[in-house]
Amino acid sequence: MKKKLFLISIGAIFLGSCAQPVQQGPNPITTLQQQYQYQQQEISEINRRLDSLDESLAKLRVRLGLSAYDDITKHLNEPTDQAPTEQTSTDQALPGQSAPQSQQNLKELISGTPQTSETSQTSGTPQTQSPKELYAEAYRSYQSGDYQKAKKLFKEFILKNPSSKLTNNAYYWLGMSEKAMHHSNEALAILLTLIDKCKKGELPSCDKAPSAYFSAANIYKEMGQKQMAEKLYKELIELYPNSIEAALAKSELEIQ
Repeated sequence: MKKKLFLISIGAIFLGSCAQPVQQGPNPITTLQQQYQYQQQEISEINRRLDSLDESLAKLRVRLGLSAYDDITKHLNEPTDQAPTEQTSTDQALPGQSAPQSQQNLKELISGTPQTSETSQTSGTPQTQSPKELYAEAYRSYQSGDYQKAKKLFKEFILKNPSSKLTNNAYYWLGMSEKAMHHSNEALAILLTLIDKCKKGELPSCDKAPSAYFSAANIYKEMGQKQMAEKLYKELIELYPNSIEAALAKSELEIQ
């Protein structure tokens, strides 16, 4: 009996000396959590960079829109670099004429509606429309669905009447004409141009600024740029809190 107990004790001591402690590896759950947190940080950084790029792109579109319209407007009143010809005297403004013939020809070239000398001599009606008539024709074209004509006429109105109380309306409906033709980038650039001009006080009236904010935000939303849309919605609410568009912007923010 004692011999058996002795053998059992020896065996237990031998097994205990041979046993190696089990080394535990890293917890897989903890590792996954760390990887998830790291990925979330990377995603947040990417989103931040995308927002910065979106804002830079929007500002670039504003500058492009401003230069596109302002440069053309500036060139309307710039003298040509051509040397005077023998017919220089005919370019002098006569009593009752609003501008020299060379400037009229330049405006006719940009507007796409040249007037011949025959029609100016035989016709008793004015050669050009009044600003209100031009705007009304442009708006009628938009309402009738002729967006290409509306675009042309609204551009012409802006070029000829950069300081009119209707200029902000013309900018807005020009942008909406582009949007109706599915030119989202062009529409956004024009609407942002209007917003920028209103911020700088470059227009005598900005009745359409709330609509421009709301429409531009909606375009951003359609493009999938929700953060830029949210930014414009909030700015609209802050600057024009009593407008109908501000109430609509609040509804959009609640939906999001």
